[in-house]
Amino acid sequence: MKNKYLRIFFDADTGAGGTGGTGGGSLLGGDAGAGSGAGAGGAGAGAAATSFFNEKGEFSDGWLEKLPEDFKDSHQILGQFKDITGVLKTVVNQQRMIGKKGDFVQPLSEKSTPEEVADFRKKMGIPDAPEKYPVKFDGLDIPEDTLKEFNGIAHKLNLSPAQVSEVVKYYAGIEAKAGEAATKAKQAELAQMQKTLADAWGSGEDFKKNQSQVERMALTVGLPLDTNQWTPEKVCIALKRAADLVSDDRLVASDSAPTMQTGKARANSIMSDSSHPLHAKWCDGDRETCKLVLDLLANAK
Repeated sequence: MKNKYLRIFFDADTGAGGTGGTGGGSLLGGDAGAGSGAGAGGAGAGAAATSFFNEKGEFSDGWLEKLPEDFKDSHQILGQFKDITGVLKTVVNQQRMIGKKGDFVQPLSEKSTPEEVADFRKKMGIPDAPEKYPVKFDGLDIPEDTLKEFNGIAHKLNLSPAQVSEVVKYYAGIEAKAGEAATKAKQAELAQMQKTLADAWGSGEDFKKNQSQVERMALTVGLPLDTNQWTPEKVCIALKRAADLVSDDRLVASDSAPTMQTGKARANSIMSDSSHPLHAKWCDGDRETCKLVLDLLANAK
């Protein structure tokens, strides 16, 4: 008995076909056989087949509606084909793919089982543990602990060793560029500081003389000559040592505004500068202010 689906192409829906003779029908029409019965059958088969195909050999309009109910839910898929050749090619390709199923890599999802994850990693060449990723790369100086931490993330994301290598190299490139930018910024800052000092100290021998004095003072109060090593606490300690080396009258009073004035100049400022914070007390005859002015004048050099 013929397959019920094949019959829609090869069996006649109408016609008085017989069973005698040796003639047989083709896909698109029957050839007359030795007997009249076979010829009539062939004509019937041709009528059924041509109801699915047009004169170009393509599926005719409405051919999907002539399929059995079993294919009703597959109209969207079958509707992609224009002729029987496309159907046959798809069937052949699918059978070949089934034969290669062992090489197929199923993408992972949130519902993937541990077994599926392990199979995916094996086929993609992903290590089964973070420790099996490389921790050293030629030409790159990256802390081993940093790489170990990254490898843990890479394993969680199912990255292959090749992907890890590319990501690490890319990150190292970013770090290198950032380092170059920082170096240029530091060089520009140093050039600006040198200009500021040159404006204050002069140039040539004057600059060298003032630089030498600063270096000697730094060593005296315990500061390193490399200013990059200066920290706020080191500077504070050094300033206290410097203060111990200077007479008190040369230090600005704690209740005074910051100034470079010392000795006679400071005394004159208190007496004559109305904006000085001690000027009003001087004018009022405040005993402590008057004593400060007299001491500054007496010790002025």
